Amino acid sequence: MASYAVRRIHYVQRYRIGAATISGVVRKLTVPLANCPVYLLEQDGFLPIRKTISASDGSYSFTNMEQGTEYIVMTIDPDGAYNAVLADRVTA
Repeated sequence: MASYAVRRIHYVQRYRIGAATISGVVRKLTVPLANCPVYLLEQDGFLPIRKTISASDGSYSFTNMEQGTEYIVMTIDPDGAYNAVLADRVTA
């Protein structure tokens, strides 16, 4: 298990080499949602790349992303009232 974690950390590090940004706003029924977890996954393989929490205005941002690479952005309702929402094939 430990060796998998080391490989995963190494794998994640390679995505921190770009100058591009992925950003957006988390909304719940059209209302911006604060303190919502936002996950960035690799499009091929669904490996987690990064995680952040939306700001008070619902905004989130992933900086220093590799340009041209496809990602999945996923949010999960912290209250559990709604299913997860995702956007696939997001590029920086």
